[in-house]
This record gives sequence, C-alpha cells and structure tokens, in this order.
Amino acid sequence: MEKVVAAYFFPNEIKTALFALDKSLIFDNGFYAKAAAFMAKKEIGLKYLSWLHEQCSLKENIRSLKAYYFSVFFLDNVAEEYKAAQLPEPPEPKTPPPSVICEACGEAHARSDDKCPCCGLPEYSPPDQISLYRELHKLPDKRGEYFHRQTAVYEECGFNLDKLSSSLAALNQEYGLTVCR
Repeated sequence: MEKVVAAYFFPNEIKTALFALDKSLIFDNGFYAKAAAFMAKKEIGLKYLSWLHEQCSLKENIRSLKAYYFSVFFLDNVAEEYKAAQLPEPPEPKTPPPSVICEACGEAHARSDDKCPCCGLPEYSPPDQISLYRELHKLPDKRGEYFHRQTAVYEECGFNLDKLSSSLAALNQEYGLTVCR
C-alpha cells in the first residue's frame, strides 16, 4: 500500500501532475493548496490523482469530468476507497500438492512422500514388494514384527542369495504371506 505519512505536496506539484494527467483538469490556486492539505491529512500520495481520474472516467452520464472530479476530490469516503484499493490482494490459498494413491493400501498421500505414511511402501516399489505390502496391510498388528524379522534375515544372510531367498520364503510362509520374493 502506498503510505505517505504526513507528507505535504506543494500545490504546484499537484497542479503539474493533474495537467500531465488530463489537460482539462485546471483549477484555481485555492484548489491546489486545499488538495495538498487534504492529501497530507489523509496520508495519500500523488497516485490518488490518477486513481480518482480513472474512477471518474468510469462514471456514466456525467456532464463534465472536470466538475465531477472537483466535486468528489475532497470526500472522505473516496479517499478511504482509494486507500482500500491500494491494499495488496490477499494471497491465493495454497493448494495442497497433488496426492497419489498407494498401490498397497489404497491411502492417498503427498506425491513428495518417499514412502506411504500409512503402510510404509517405498515409492517406485517393484510389483512383488507392492504385493507383499498389500498382504501385510491386512496384518497391522504383525507388520512391525515382520519387518523386524525381515531385517534380521537380511543381516544374517548378507550376500548369500540362496540362503536369503529360502529364509525370506520361510518367513513369508510363517506369516501366511503368499508373496514370492
């Protein structure tokens, strides 16, 4: 918002600005002095002159733009309308980021999540992992225990793929999971 705290414009500045805006807006010297005092009292800047000219130009059925401009220039409510028009527009409400639907549990979550906050499925999971998480979602009480035991299997087997495969198959069978890993 344009804020001019107790600024005082010289009458000649207002006269020059009005003449530059519209050559028909020529008033007696008393107008310019009164306009300078009014603008200082209302704490409005020179933009008020062009804003008011635009508002007056929008009015239909006025006989004289100059006479209408003069008649509304010193109205308190017009100065307040100007000040209100200078306020910044309220910010657009932020829209939440688009969500995705988890392929395992069906819950919506932010696309920026690296895993589903509901079931823990990591993003870009292969089909067999999606199937596993889908089945584990049906066992919410045992899911944490399963992942704990799965981590232990990975640590125990290391890079021995045969042992890892058979240990994971046994773990899945113990929990009643039909997923092949």
